[in-house]
Amino acid sequence: MNPGIKHVSILVPIGDCSMANIEGTHQILLRVNDHLAVAGLPPLFRVQLVGLRSETSIRNGLFSVRPDGLIEDILHTDLIIIPAVNGDMNKVIVDNKGGSGVVPYLPLPELKQGTPVRPGAPVADATARGGRP
Repeated sequence: MNPGIKHVSILVPIGDCSMANIEGTHQILLRVNDHLAVAGLPPLFRVQLVGLRSETSIRNGLFSVRPDGLIEDILHTDLIIIPAVNGDMNKVIVDNKGGSGVVPYLPLPELKQGTPVRPGAPVADATARGGRP
């Protein structure tokens, strides 16, 4: 892997979330890589969808997302993107605690070392900061 490449983790939370945020972010970052390839340059991003489950149902089962990996298997990431979530925020928070304690979102060692977390909604931002607004 290119040493300058940045690993980006897009969180696929359990429960209703914005499918457009997940897919749109994924597509934009991959398009950047495509444009760099056309220019003869190496890719800038390695993009992975990460979740607590191998498959997550969104919008009452209308969509299913199969993350590239489970959050517990991610050893390093440079940027974590959290999509907007919908519905009962208390339920979303409880559902996403999981065995790995995802709330306050992502117990990765990098968070202690300053990995940026970019939430897709104010509730995710507050959750990422331990519930503080």
